[in-house]
This record gives sequence, C-alpha cells and structure tokens, in this order.
Amino acid sequence: MFVLLMCLKIDLEREVITHDEFENFIKGGAALDLNACPSKPAKWITDMTWLNLVELSKLRHFQYIIQQVTDNDKHWKTWYDKDAPEESVIPDGYNSLDTFRKLLIIRAWCPDRTITQSRKYIASSLGQRFAEPVILNMEILYNESRPLSPMTCFLSIGSDPTPYIEALAKRLEFKSKSISMGQGQEVHARKMLTAAMTEGFWALLQNCHLSLDYMTEVLTQFLELEKGIGSVHPDFRLWITTEVHPLFSY
Repeated sequence: MFVLLMCLKIDLEREVITHDEFENFIKGGAALDLNACPSKPAKWITDMTWLNLVELSKLRHFQYIIQQVTDNDKHWKTWYDKDAPEESVIPDGYNSLDTFRKLLIIRAWCPDRTITQSRKYIASSLGQRFAEPVILNMEILYNESRPLSPMTCFLSIGSDPTPYIEALAKRLEFKSKSISMGQGQEVHARKMLTAAMTEGFWALLQNCHLSLDYMTEVLTQFLELEKGIGSVHPDFRLWITTEVHPLFSY
C-alpha cells in the first residue's frame, strides 16, 4: 500500500495521472446517491459497482462506459465472472488502456483484485523491482543511517518492528528506550529525546500517528540541529513507528 501511494504521488507530480483520476481511485463512487444515478441495466451489477462506474464515467477515458455497459452487459458479465479479470481482455476496447487506467476499471468492478493490478501499475511506472516484496534488513538500514535521519517503520496488521529494533540495539550493544505516543506522552517523549541526543542511545517513538503535532515539533528540532543550532551525540538514532495513512494528504 505504501509503495502504491508513493507511486501515485510521483505520477501526479509527473502529470502522468490527473488529480481527478487519483481522487477516483481513492474514493470511487462512495459519495454518490444511487437514487440520483442512472438505473442499473442488470441486477447482477452490485449497487457499489454501479456507483463506481457512474463516478468513473466523469473521467475522459471512460465517458461512454455507462452506455457501453448498458448495451453490452453480457460481455461485461462474462469478463467480470472470471477468476482473474485483470488478466483477461476488458470489453469495449478498454484493454488498450495503460496499466493505471486499467487499474481504475478493476477498482470499480473488482475491488478484491485491485492489489494485483496495482502491482502491474507500479512495475510499469517505477520498475519491476518496486512491485516485488522486500525483506528489510535492519542492520543494513542502521549502517546507512545517521543521527539526524529518523528511521520510519510503517505498522500493519500483525506486524510490529519494535522487537527487531530492540534486538538489533542489543546485538550492536546500544542502549535503547521507547515510548508509545498518545495523549499526554509528548512531555515524556521530549525528555527521552533530549537524553538520547546527549547520551547517545536509541530512541523509539511508537504509534506516532497519534501525535502528529509533536512530530512537527521533532522535525523543527532536527532541522535546527542540521543548521548547527545545538549538537547531537554521534551514536544517537531515532526510530519511529506509525500507520501509513496520516502521512499522506489526499
């Protein structure tokens, strides 16, 4: 998900995709009222799919899709019923679209196949290696780090990097301390960070998506240190764990 969001942001900056297309991918037709939309041509099309298609029809590449699905619903159903629709020829000429516009169709029709098509989009936009899973080597990450470059680890269900960070600190014989962020924890985090910068141990701030204002404060502090305002111990390292979503402004 993180790589996909980064890829979308990069292509927005390169103007390969438009902001309207980006918004469509993120939101689909969730904001529409079914009663205010054209009637579905067939019962097998779910209400959510129809809302997605109505919203999709507002984009230049898909301006005729409502009429095409209405006129050709049997072919669309045959395609939709396949185990992997993203691997099959999309009806009404849409198979000639690039991987991102195909992704918009898959997202509208088959949300459960979105990640599979997303990998194709990432590979075509950034390169195949970015679409492949990467096993993070914490020690290499540390060796490439420096005191004023926080190392950010993204949380996901069933995955917490904290034990690996603590194990690495122990193996490399560095002292480490951690604080789980949340209401009222900023005071303790400031004290820990100040001590870590002075004494040269590792500071781990967990669940930083719960204290975004404090993260802004930390950023300002680090920028001042980069400018030579104050000093920091060479062994100091800051590790951060956070959810992905708050880092992206849609």
